[in-house]
Amino acid sequence: MLYGVGFGALFAALVWINIPALAALMGGAEGGVTLDLAIQYLRIIIPSLPLLIIGMVGGAILRAHGGDARRAMIATIAAGVVNAVLDPPIFIFGFGLELTGAAMASVASRVAIAFAALYPIYRWYGGLEKPTAAEFRVDFPPAIMTIALPAILTQFATPPLGQAYVTRSMAQFGADAVAGMAIISRLVPVAFGGVIFALSGGAIGPIIGQNFGADRHDRVRGAMRNGLVFTLVVTLGGVSALLFIARDRLRICLVPKGSPASWSTCSAAPPWRWRGSSTVSSSCPMPPSTTWATRSIPPGSTGGAATRWARSPPS
Repeated sequence: MLYGVGFGALFAALVWINIPALAALMGGAEGGVTLDLAIQYLRIIIPSLPLLIIGMVGGAILRAHGGDARRAMIATIAAGVVNAVLDPPIFIFGFGLELTGAAMASVASRVAIAFAALYPIYRWYGGLEKPTAAEFRVDFPPAIMTIALPAILTQFATPPLGQAYVTRSMAQFGADAVAGMAIISRLVPVAFGGVIFALSGGAIGPIIGQNFGADRHDRVRGAMRNGLVFTLVVTLGGVSALLFIARDRLRICLVPKGSPASWSTCSAAPPWRWRGSSTVSSSCPMPPSTTWATRSIPPGSTGGAATRWARSPPS
């Protein structure tokens, strides 16, 4: 945990220093409201990255202590509950903090997951031992980096860089298109998150690791095979089909009437419904050329452009 928090703090510091440049790479216009909102949000949430790492590593430590997955699950649920309670009803709408409130709620949820993961470790498992310099020399270069470096590169390359490329590509169609993509990015974890987590290191990883350590390769192969079959059936035969059938209803539920929400429906449209690189069919209209960067923000606003977009259609 010490290594993870140390690297996380260093990485968070580097990102925090370069937030304006990194946000501009995502397609934000210089001096635009969207870019300013992104910078404001990241300035608040990036310093809490070490807390998130504490929660994630703490959950792994709990699962390692006799498979205490229940307390690891409680830590994750605690973070979700804190975010759900503080985010929309209290900080955003109650106090009127809008985007700043959303960032503050996310920070509070990271505090919750860090506490909920560390408390049972110290309460029931004797806490954590401080590594010595000798242990660092033995463990860190050959052991930890052999496993950690490939895992870090894998996690860094797939979601962050891939999502960054998609966001920058979508930004050329305007802020409304990015907002529609954000709706989809929130639906996907809810729809597929449980299945993906069950077949990731959070659940099936310990099963494979324990059987591999016991030299039961038949069980390793069986777990991998059954996991892949289960994922294929649920994602394609269940959740994907349900989302496709209910796509119009989901659009109505998630986006107010009159908002440029057709992009959330377009994500489920087959490729042949699209024409060219900058125009789409009548069922998937292009978002208006007006973006947040050209809209006025009242003085003293805490960053409510995203909230105002969700309340009323663009002019």
